[in-house]
Order: sequence, then structure tokens, then C-alpha cells
Amino acid sequence: TGTGELIFTDKNCKYKGRFEDGLLSGKGTFDWEDVSYEGDFKANQRQGMGTLKWKNGLVYQGEFKDNKMEGQGKLTWPSGDIYEGSFSNNTLSGKGTYSYHTGDNYKGEFKNGVRNGRGVYKHKNGDVYNGEFRDGVRCGMGTLIYKGGNCYQGEFKDNKRCGTGKFVWTKS
Repeated sequence: TGTGELIFTDKNCKYKGRFEDGLLSGKGTFDWEDVSYEGDFKANQRQGMGTLKWKNGLVYQGEFKDNKMEGQGKLTWPSGDIYEGSFSNNTLSGKGTYSYHTGDNYKGEFKNGVRNGRGVYKHKNGDVYNGEFRDGVRCGMGTLIYKGGNCYQGEFKDNKRCGTGKFVWTKS
């Protein structure tokens, strides 16, 4: 029990931080060739709060469980895209907000890393979709309000209006 450094010469990585009964436990940093982690460890695993940084610029800050991104966190891509919300098994899962570097924004449910379930997608151009998503695209019932005020309420499939619906034109 105490503080120290462990170097894995065969794997080109090292740990610096707290040990308990010979295991990585407590605050520490672990550096690999292409990624580094700083945060909490328990029984040789990332457990608790921490930050993962990849050399390509990808950064995750948040909760870890059993060495995985699990719970609430924030993932920032080198492009400027940002996701804040729930993670499960290293994947966007549950409720969250995804802000795209293009200016678009999505707030809603995720499953397997993509939009799935109910959500609101705000386009940079002012269009807003509020409804169901499946496998990352509009699919199911929803409302699309165009920036000029025109509105479609109804079914969507593969990101397009489809099936039964109602289009309401604003008066000009």
C-alpha cells in the first residue's frame, strides 16, 4: 500500500499512482502508446471518475466501471463534436446531448452509439425535428417544423416523410 510506479516494458506502458495490496487502487495515471488515463483505479481497473485521452485528440471525461466508460460522461472528438450524457459498455447509450461541429444539435435517446428512441434534432438552418429515431435516422412518428414555420406531423422512414401525415403551411 502506497504510491509508486509500475513499468510494463513488454507492452510499452506505465502506471504511476496509488497501490493497495499490490493492485492499482486510488488515484493514478496510466500511459499507453496511443492513449492515457488519469483518474480512479480499483483492483487494477479504471473505476470511478477519470479522463481518457487518445493521441488523435479524442477525449472522454466521466465515470468508469470495470475498465469501461459507464455512467455519465462527456466525449469530445477532434472535429469538435461533443456528446454529453449516458454511456454503457463504452458506447453512447441512454439519454444525452450531441452537439455537432456543424452547428446541429440532438437531445434525446441513444442506443448502440446512435440516435434511437425519442429526441429533438435542431438543424443549424433552423429546422427542428421532434420525434422517433431508429438506427440514427428519423423513423416513426414525429413533427418537423421548418425554419419558415411550415410543419409536417406524421410518419417518417429512412429520414424522409412517409406514410400518413399532415402538412401545415404558414400564412405569408
